[in-house]
Amino acid sequence: MSRIETALRKAETLEIAHLRTNGTNGAARKNGFGAFGSNVPHALMDNLRREIRGTRRPVLGVCSLRRGEGTSTLAAYLAIQFALDKQVLAVDCSLATPQLHDLLGTGEGPGVSEILLGEKRVQDCILPVAGRDTLSLLPAGRCGGDALPFLGTPYSARVLEEVKQEFDVVLVDAPSDETFSGTLGLCLQTEGVVWVIGSGNEGERKLRETLNLYQEAGVRLLGGVINRATLSTF
Repeated sequence: MSRIETALRKAETLEIAHLRTNGTNGAARKNGFGAFGSNVPHALMDNLRREIRGTRRPVLGVCSLRRGEGTSTLAAYLAIQFALDKQVLAVDCSLATPQLHDLLGTGEGPGVSEILLGEKRVQDCILPVAGRDTLSLLPAGRCGGDALPFLGTPYSARVLEEVKQEFDVVLVDAPSDETFSGTLGLCLQTEGVVWVIGSGNEGERKLRETLNLYQEAGVRLLGGVINRATLSTF
């Protein structure tokens, strides 16, 4: 099984929920989520396509509160799905713990880190994804977290503006909010974000505060994914 197929299979296990101000029933209303259902990940894609209709060359982010909640898997899944009929670039901004190069099978290479540090040009770092003519990856790079302070600044804004001129959709795998203070600024450089929510109710208050902060700052929340959970958990 290829890494792309593995990513798709992993994504098929995600629980999908659309973020709403008011839920529509029982447990979903408790947390402000209107559930789509545990075996319908394509419902999120349908919602995203509706949300970005009319937006030219959108940049979309995938984010979470904590590390390890599945943002890279979801970003790979969304990139693969959008690439069925569009030219797509996945951008790995999870500089300290990159995974997209593994999930998409490109291997490591210079990328976002080196570009932000002024060592490489964007066009020299974009990698094709084997077997997917319409999908490419801008990897995180090999500099670890050295370039993290440049995310969410005009430097990263210029990179995103440059790549969106060449691709129909850009998917950004963002570092988790708790591990990097600039994630909010990076998300503000997108047309909207999908939030990945870990299972269980631990840190629910912090999650709500963070989502409210992002919305008040102007980040457009397009949807959410409850990962490794069943609806009964909520």
